[in-house]
This record gives sequence, structure tokens and C-alpha cells, in this order.
Amino acid sequence: MKLALYVHDLKLEIGHSNSLIELIRHLPEEFSDKIEEIEVVTFTTTPLEVLFPKFKGKLKWVKVPFSGIKPVLLKSIYYQIWTFVYNKLLQSTGKFRIGIGISCLDVDAVSIQFIHHQWTKRGLEMEASHGIRKFYKKFLFAYFEWCENFLFPKRNLKIFSPAKFLTNFLKTKAPEVDAVTIYSGVNLSRFELKAQTRQEIFQDLIGNYPVLQGLKLDEPIYLFVGAYERKGLFQALDLLADRGNAQFIVIGSPSMGRSVQWPSSLKVFPITFTKEVSKFYALSDVFLFPTMYEPFGLVLFEAMAMGLGIITRRSEVGASELLEGLPEVYFCDSPNFSMPNIQVKNFESRKNLRDLRLEMLGDVSWSNAGKELADFIGH
Repeated sequence: MKLALYVHDLKLEIGHSNSLIELIRHLPEEFSDKIEEIEVVTFTTTPLEVLFPKFKGKLKWVKVPFSGIKPVLLKSIYYQIWTFVYNKLLQSTGKFRIGIGISCLDVDAVSIQFIHHQWTKRGLEMEASHGIRKFYKKFLFAYFEWCENFLFPKRNLKIFSPAKFLTNFLKTKAPEVDAVTIYSGVNLSRFELKAQTRQEIFQDLIGNYPVLQGLKLDEPIYLFVGAYERKGLFQALDLLADRGNAQFIVIGSPSMGRSVQWPSSLKVFPITFTKEVSKFYALSDVFLFPTMYEPFGLVLFEAMAMGLGIITRRSEVGASELLEGLPEVYFCDSPNFSMPNIQVKNFESRKNLRDLRLEMLGDVSWSNAGKELADFIGH
């Protein structure tokens, strides 16, 4: 068996590609042994031997040219045309082709990481005061919806999504669709609690992130990770409004052309990007993530495994389907939601919370997810 993976960029730090990487990494051995080659068709990628070490010697990168093409609409159309021509003229036959979302319209299976039909209305409402950007987004979202209408009902296409609310939506739109839910897992070795004090973690970070200067380690620390608008940063700021001088580490950035005026009542420590997010989980007490639409939300599982208190939404958040009922997980959907009292956590309290949550979750792991994917695409 030969696999071909289609995605614009394949990197661990990108959420949607992270999910597919982990699924392929954790395919069961009896299935992996049958794979002769994995071809990755992308603009950019982390070295494939790093992403898929057990397939060393069986990896091939097909580099799509002009990785810097902009804007997103043009880049998406270009990639779709390029991969279609490549499939028809250059790619050898007999490969099982897996794409992420609508990146490629000529595949055998699709990993759903976003459904634009569920988001377009709210996405455009967020652009209401930005005329030119809203005009562009209308074309962008309309094109993405057309791609979904074209791709999802295709005969013999297999679709796997990380949440039931996505799978149910697909089956409502196309009852004959062959779609299953394969929940994501969490990389417990990457997000492992280390027996460090908060002071030690802080000293490890302050050299690279001087913005953290002034952080009080004996007081609760809130953390947000993600793109500001859809992930709910401004809702998070509202939730913290009555917590005078609350310490809030914000990792991410706003949409292009936007700026943020931080409330003077909060102590905000903004960080645009980091590859050390696990250290920030270890430094913080609460993960505040009132995202408006989240097909899964790997960051929620990461925070869960790192022993943080979690505040998020229940509606249209895939990970919340599994977080329901776990200790120190709070859902802020209700307009009457009130923030829980937060205490500074030490290593022991985090470890106890992590262990209890993982025990309650049962076999929700990348290994189990990889087995489910092998069963699904192997039929």
C-alpha cells in the first residue's frame, strides 16, 4: 500500500496538520508494515524523517512550487489546480490519497479539520466593521463552501472528523456520506509534567520572553493560546474584567491589520509565537479558551494533560465532547457564567489532576485513533 498526503504545510506546530501527523505516526504496526511509501505533497514541511521516523526510507516529499503565493484564496486555488494536474499526469497509480479539508479536491479520503458551512455567517459578522476585508472574506468563504459542496458528497470518498458535531453535520447535508468520528489524542510525552517549581520554569522562559518580566509567581496565572478572534480572546478579556490585576499570558496574534488595546485593569503578557507552549502550560494555572468554533481543539487536550483548570465552551467544540464531566473543567456558554475561584497550582496538584483525568477519559489516545483510522481506510 502507498499513501499520499495533501496539505499546504505539514508541521507539528500547525494544529490541523499536527492531527494528521499524529494519526499516521500511530498507525498500528501490522498496518504500517504494509505501507511501501508515504508521499507528502506540500509547499513546506518539517523534515519527514522527523515527523514519521518509523517510515524512514519510505518517505518522499513532492514540493509544490511558489510557497509564498498570496492571498489565501489564490494560494488555495493554485494548490488545488497544481495537485489535480500532478495526480492526473505525474503521480503513479495505486496510491491511497488523503487530504486535509478542501486543500485537494482529488483524493480518496479527507481529514476534516473545519467546515466552512458552519462558520461563514459568524466569520463575516466578525468583519462587519472592515469593509475591504469583509468583501474579500465573502469571496473566500463562498469559494470554500463551493469546494465543500463539490468534495464531501463525492462517491466512494471516506471522511473522518475529530468530533461528533462535525460528523453529524456532514450526514445531515449528505446522508449517504461515508463519515466517521475519530477523536484526537494527546502526545503525553510531549506534554509531560516535570517536577519543577514555578520559579524554575519562569527562569527557563524569561531569557527568551522578556515580556514576562513583572509576572508574580505567587498569584494565579491565566493562559490563552490561538488566533485572537475565533478562539475567543475578547470574550476571555470580558470574563477576566472583574478580576482586578489578573495575570494573563496571551500567545497568538490578531487578524492582519488589527491591533488590540489591552484593558488597563489586567496584567497582559502578549507573545506572538512560541515553540515552547508546554512550558507556558506548566507556568500557568488556568487555560482560558472561550473559542466560538473549534472542530476539536488540541490545545484543550494539552492543557488537560498538563493539569490546568480549563474554561471553554461546550457548543461546537469537539474536545468538549470528551472533557464533559472531568474535574476542574468549566463551560462558559451561559451568559450567567461566573468565573470559579482559582488557586495557584503546584506540581503535586497538577499531577493528581492529570492522572485522574486520564483515568476518567479511558482509551482516548493517538494509538487508539491510529487504529481506528487504519480500520476505516483499510476497508
